[in-house]
Amino acid sequence: ADTTTPSTPSADSSAIPIGDRLATAYSCGDLRLMLPRRLTASFIEFQHNAHRRRRRTKTHVRNKSWFPNQRQITGGLVDTVMMTTTGNQLRYRVQQFRHCWAALKAVRHKRISVDVGNVLSSVLVDIVLGVITTLFLVLYSSPSYWLDAALTHTDSLVNEVQSLLNLLMGMPAGLKLNRPLNTALGQFFLYHIYLWKTYMIIIKPLFAITVETLVYCGVLGFTCIISVLSDLLSLATIHIYCFYGYAARLYGLQVLGLSALWRLFRGKKWNQLRARVDSYSYGNDQLFIGTLSFTILLFLLPTVLMYYMVFLVLRVVTLSCQGALCLCIEYMSSMPLYMISLWICGSKKVAARVSFELITSPCLTTTAPAGDHPSNRSAAATVSTVQLLLRTQKVPFRTVLSARNEEIKSSLSGPRVSWSDFIHSVIWGRIIYPL
Repeated sequence: ADTTTPSTPSADSSAIPIGDRLATAYSCGDLRLMLPRRLTASFIEFQHNAHRRRRRTKTHVRNKSWFPNQRQITGGLVDTVMMTTTGNQLRYRVQQFRHCWAALKAVRHKRISVDVGNVLSSVLVDIVLGVITTLFLVLYSSPSYWLDAALTHTDSLVNEVQSLLNLLMGMPAGLKLNRPLNTALGQFFLYHIYLWKTYMIIIKPLFAITVETLVYCGVLGFTCIISVLSDLLSLATIHIYCFYGYAARLYGLQVLGLSALWRLFRGKKWNQLRARVDSYSYGNDQLFIGTLSFTILLFLLPTVLMYYMVFLVLRVVTLSCQGALCLCIEYMSSMPLYMISLWICGSKKVAARVSFELITSPCLTTTAPAGDHPSNRSAAATVSTVQLLLRTQKVPFRTVLSARNEEIKSSLSGPRVSWSDFIHSVIWGRIIYPL
């Protein structure tokens, strides 16, 4: 029988580099004959592991879809709810209930601290006020009445904004604006107002069901009712926020363009890597195009600035109303009612400092008996006592009111915005978020 012997490398192949020989042998399947047994086994195991990792990676990419899975959808919904004032207040209410449960355990052992007492008192007063408000809305009023009143005021607000846009499309305060741009912006915003009116007509039945359901949120506390009012105010003024966002973006782009072209006139350029302004030589064509662009943006700026200022004022008024409601929630949730009651009762738990008062008692004089030694007959014994009276001084009432929990304030109010950042955002056309 014919037997096939494996091919061995010829004598002429010694001049071929070892890398090319290995590649040729691996492609022909003769790599095992050229390498030792241990090295061959290690190489095969390495190839197997690499192929397995490659398959795992391909499987992961194959199973990856653009549509989010259930965990991502749930996480997104939770994050969206927590962005609202009602969701934030409900989260804080759950934390308060946990503190109350810990406080009840402390009461069983006859130990209660001032912080626990403040939490219990604030929760109790908040729930009592919420229940009273809910009973008033259910027994002596109708949720549909308040809904109709809110929708009426919303329609009147939309009509006022529409009349304001019609005024801006003319010559407001005698200002001569760019007619084509003014007409285009006015028609753009009026179209969105028509969309908003249609949206309100479609969603009105859903609002009725939602309001009737949310009325009973007062059982969770009066602060929950205020939170619902804040969110409803946000929904009712969402068109103002959209108008402000459009105008702010357009104004911001114009300001950035003017600032960049102004650097072009001065022969400067912004260095993105070093975050500074460096000198740069521009060509004639660049200077010509820059001059035309700067002139166009400069003459279109008053028209855009007029719309931006009007919607900026409306946005600031809306944020001021929401800020007042959030401030009420913050003060009601962090008010130290238990500490105030202790201060009124004169408890020693809220003492500021302790002082000692020195009191000297009257002298006691005793006379010796007559039958004693003659030297002691006229002697008198004088006894005096010294007493220290402990007095406690009350904490000033202003200090009691300012003793609010900083964690509660930070969890409810969120990050604070400084006035410098606010003014900087207004000047450069950046969107102002809730304060």
